[in-house]
Amino acid sequence: MVKQDIVIMNSTGLHARPAQMVCSQTLKFKSKIHFESNDKIIDAKSILNIMAAGFGKGSKITIKCEGEDEEQALQAIVRLIEGLRE
Repeated sequence: MVKQDIVIMNSTGLHARPAQMVCSQTLKFKSKIHFESNDKIIDAKSILNIMAAGFGKGSKITIKCEGEDEEQALQAIVRLIEGLRE
């Protein structure tokens, strides 16, 4: 398992379009991928779970990936979230 903390800097957080982009990215990987924040554990392969979590600008989340392509998954998701600007 690999993990990394990240702060959401996108002005709208992970809602609607950004959530769809993140979910689409996670579905490319075989690894289990979860986002954790406070006491929430979110399946990152579900757009509804991502949107329901209410991750807004400034939210600190931990991305956890576990599986055969975990390193690649973590790098791709971090790169995507850091690149989101709206």
